[in-house]
This record gives sequence, C-alpha cells and structure tokens, in this order.
Amino acid sequence: HIELMTRRGAVLWLSAGKFNPDEVRTGSDGLDRQLHAPSHEIVRVQGWPRVTWNMESDDREVAVRMTFEAKNVTILPDAVLPRNLFAMWLAICRVEGEVRFQDRRMPVQGTAFYDHPRINLQPHNVMPFGWLLYMPMHFADGSCLVSYYTRDIDGRQDRGYSFGLYVDPAGVGTWLPDVDLTDLHIDADEKPQSWALHLRGKGVRVELR
Repeated sequence: HIELMTRRGAVLWLSAGKFNPDEVRTGSDGLDRQLHAPSHEIVRVQGWPRVTWNMESDDREVAVRMTFEAKNVTILPDAVLPRNLFAMWLAICRVEGEVRFQDRRMPVQGTAFYDHPRINLQPHNVMPFGWLLYMPMHFADGSCLVSYYTRDIDGRQDRGYSFGLYVDPAGVGTWLPDVDLTDLHIDADEKPQSWALHLRGKGVRVELR
C-alpha cells in the first residue's frame, strides 16, 4: 500500500484483492522484487545497502520514487510472544526522491527509519502482549534515537523488549537498555497523548517529554 501524509490531508492506496502473491517476481540475487500490472510497473524494490524503491498505484493517481542509503543497521532484541518470536532489524537511512499525487509532485529528502520483521511461529509461556510505544526520532544535529517501550496485557513493563538506540552525529551507536515511561496520559480514543521517556546506557542519558 501507499500512504502519504500531506498538508492537505491523507492519501491512501490499498492493493488488497487486486493482485496475487505469485505475481511478485524475485530477482536471482534475492534483492530485486517486482510486481507488474498490464499497463505499468506497480512496485520494484531493488538493491542493498542502497535501495531504490518505486511504487505506483494501479490507477496511476499516486506514485513514489525514492532511494534509501543505509547508514546504520541494528539487529534488535527478539520480542517473545505467546505464539511467536518477533525478530526485527532496523536501518537508519538517508533518503531522497519524489512522491506524486495526481499532478502534484513533492520532493522528499531527509532521514528514514526502515525496519523489517521476521515472525517465527513457536509457543512460549509468557504473558500476552499489551501495547507498544515505538518512537524513532531524528534531531537537528544529525543524531537519531529509536526507542521501544512495551507492556504486557496486565500493564507490567516487558523489560526484555523495552530499550533504546542512540546514534550520534558521527554515526556511533550506543545501546540504552534501561527505559522508564512516566507521566503517560491517554486521550478519549485510548491513544497516547503525552508522556515522558527516560533512557540510560553506558555514558548516555536521554530524557524526552
């Protein structure tokens, strides 16, 4: 799917029901994925660590043309859930390109957080998942912070899947295994409205509000 958040509102294109999984073609190197409609290419993702990402809706109303260059890649801890092991890696990328909606073209340049999960089905004797606060951030000095804070269904923090990663402007990463969440306020839609996050690691302390 393609989802664009613009100053004029949201644009959403869903491919559900339009294509079959066996229509996706994989290149011999395993890094090239393509999907074609009769009239044009719907999606092509190619390359690593420099990734080209081209997508266009079947009605040609919306399109994305971007290049991601991975600068930092981290394998995150596994989330141990009752029915599976949820593993993920996260890449912090420099991104540039263009998105189009109808006849309006918008250049894109900056930082992107590109994550990819792997779900291994296996049972575990653990508490069911409750909720997760996932917050990737890019700061004006070029540094980045990615934080996870997780609670189980009874509202207790899952220390095994609460952590942070701070990457300084030079690209040096520091792991932040000690995370606390305070002053959490939930709105009428049961969504986080405001909070304070405290992260600590070797020689680094981060506080966000």
